Amino acid sequence: MKPCRTNDKKNRTFSKIHYTFGIHQLENFCLLSLA
Repeated sequence: MKPCRTNDKKNRTFSKIHYTFGIHQLENFCLLSLA
C-alpha cells in the first residue's frame, strides 16, 4: 500500500510520522484522517 498523497506541507508531516512510527502506523493515520 502506498502512503496517502497530500500537499507538500502535509506530506512532510506524514514523512515525520513515517520515520517515527513506521509505515504501518502511517497508513493507519492516513486512513483515519480520510475517514
